[in-house]
Amino acid sequence: MITAILMIRESDPPVYREKTKKIKMGRLMRDKKFVKLLICAFLLTGTSVANNTYFSYLFIEGGGTIAGVGMAFLLMTGSEAPMMALAPWLSRKIGIERLILICGVIMVGRFALYASGPGYGILLGTFFLQGISQGVILVEIVRYFNKIVPPEMSGMAISVYYALGNNLSVIVCSFMGGIALDLTGARGVYVFFALINAGGVILYWLMGMYRDEGRAEA
Repeated sequence: MITAILMIRESDPPVYREKTKKIKMGRLMRDKKFVKLLICAFLLTGTSVANNTYFSYLFIEGGGTIAGVGMAFLLMTGSEAPMMALAPWLSRKIGIERLILICGVIMVGRFALYASGPGYGILLGTFFLQGISQGVILVEIVRYFNKIVPPEMSGMAISVYYALGNNLSVIVCSFMGGIALDLTGARGVYVFFALINAGGVILYWLMGMYRDEGRAEA
């Protein structure tokens, strides 16, 4: 009973917690740099995950087999872990902001190549592009969000990013990719992916998100 009383006294009332969340969310949405990065994240991150759904169609159209699809995914997934481990070193060398820009350009180039309808041999040979783009950008963009918001708002900022900048982006890209697949085939899916990523890269550049402006203060 004593423990329960202490827990009740130390915990915030539900109304207070809800009010605090609203205040933090309001602060986040008024943070122009956070909103800009959220928009860029929406345009950059969803295609990498949606690619896992449609890559097999492209691979088979290029003359590959079901077994070959499995091998391609094994190579692509295996390339992510080394690049994730290398990402912190790369970000120290060139900065988180520029590293994300470079990865975005690589993603555009990768999906533009896929949109040209290459043979399955080229698709297998370029497996490492998955690690360079997805393996790095998904790690570094979280670090970028952590960098631009005050420490006490970091948890909420990451939650909003995963909800809107990542998960919603995956849903939209998967849905639009399905429409493109029905209308134009697998190559059309990757035309869409390349275009949406190109939009993200262009906005990222135009809004100056590649510049290192230091860490946000509380």
